[in-house]
Amino acid sequence: MTINRILNDLKELEVHVKNIEGYIYSHLGLLDDRTLSNKENETHKRCKIEFELLNARLTDIRIDLLQRKERSK
Repeated sequence: MTINRILNDLKELEVHVKNIEGYIYSHLGLLDDRTLSNKENETHKRCKIEFELLNARLTDIRIDLLQRKERSK
């Protein structure tokens, strides 16, 4: 039961991360197709890498939890 709650919380966290990612990108001007300055472009690259790493880690956690859930059956 606890694993199910954690998986649910993880799903909610992933939604919030996507919202934050969209918020950051919109403030960088990526949603209105304007040209980025060098500093903004560097910030975008860093953000993209960090969000990819975070999403990979969240996926790893999800896989680990699902494996634990299967073992506990």
